Amino acid sequence: MATPEMQDAMVRTMSSPEMQDQMVEMMKQPEMQNTMIEIMNDPEMQNTMIGVMKRPEMQDAMVEIMQTPEMKKLIKTVLNED
Repeated sequence: MATPEMQDAMVRTMSSPEMQDQMVEMMKQPEMQNTMIEIMNDPEMQNTMIGVMKRPEMQDAMVEIMQTPEMKKLIKTVLNED
């Protein structure tokens, strides 16, 4: 099970603008997209992500990340992978 410490680390990481830029860059790579799809299919990772997303300070960061064209494209790709 994902620990609160792990969630704290993810929140800190994803809250920084530099990190958001890096994530967007990573998402542009096809092999990274496959990794993301695998991560998203892992129930424990899903729980961790849900925990992270529920934090108020994360919601703004996630909204910003999700609005980038690359992320929109990635999300569509991930959702169509079933």
